[in-house]
Amino acid sequence: METNGTLTATASSTTELPLTFTNTYSVDETTASFPVKKVVSVPAGLAGPADWTYTMTLTAVTEGAPLPSDTELEATKAAPVVTFGAITYTAPGEYTYNVTESGTVAGGTNDTVNPKTVTVTVVETNGTLTATASSTTELPLTFTNTYSAVS
Repeated sequence: METNGTLTATASSTTELPLTFTNTYSVDETTASFPVKKVVSVPAGLAGPADWTYTMTLTAVTEGAPLPSDTELEATKAAPVVTFGAITYTAPGEYTYNVTESGTVAGGTNDTVNPKTVTVTVVETNGTLTATASSTTELPLTFTNTYSAVS
């Protein structure tokens, strides 16, 4: 009702039947995958191991961080790059993961930095989530082992 340039609003509500306003906000989920590369460095003049296999294991550091369906992947001489994912994200945030390697090769010295860390940053813009991993195809998280002659 309007009286003399003043707007007055009247709500019909009671304690038993209060007015309820419900706001709903949602975002579309997003996914991220990231590679892990295994390198066995062999000095010139040595043949190196005929074959090798290392298991790469992914664990969440950030409590409640989502994980892919497969958290253990095998990197081999024939296929040294493995990819963890797709990991589904439903909320913005920074998600930290550890990747460890296990396995040995006679004459090999495993990477001294184990575990290694991957961070996935999820941002929301206008209801759309976007995930970016610190390990990329161009710059994958890499474990480098050094091979020396087996005596």
